[in-house]
Amino acid sequence: MEDLNIPHGGQIFVPDDNLVLFTRIVEEEIGQDGDWSGIAVLIAGASAVPDALELKKQHSRLDIGTFDTGTLQYEALETGDLLFAIDQQPYLQGYLPVPILVHSYVTQQQFLNHAIEASLIY
Repeated sequence: MEDLNIPHGGQIFVPDDNLVLFTRIVEEEIGQDGDWSGIAVLIAGASAVPDALELKKQHSRLDIGTFDTGTLQYEALETGDLLFAIDQQPYLQGYLPVPILVHSYVTQQQFLNHAIEASLIY
C-alpha cells in the first residue's frame, strides 16, 4: 500500500462484544467528523461484523470488507452495506480473490454475477 501511496491507518484492535467501545475506538482512530468517504475497514472475523455494520449506520460512506461468511454477511452484501466477504477456506481466501481483484482493477470491469457460486466470494 505504501508503494502505491495509499494511506493506511494500521491495525486497530477492538472488542467483539461491546458496540459502544468498538465505536469509540474506531472513531478515535479515524475521527468522528465527516462522512468517512474513502475510509475502509477490513474485519478479520465474523464476531466484529455486527458492530461494524452498526458503525456504518452512523458513517454511511464507510466501506467494510471481511474474511468470513455467514447469513449476516450475505444479507449485508445484498443490501450493499458490506463490500465483500471471503470464505475462510485457505484456497478460496488465499488464492482465488487475488486474480479476481487484479482482473477487476486492471480491466475496470466487473463480473455480471458477483457471486462465484462454489465459494460465494463477492
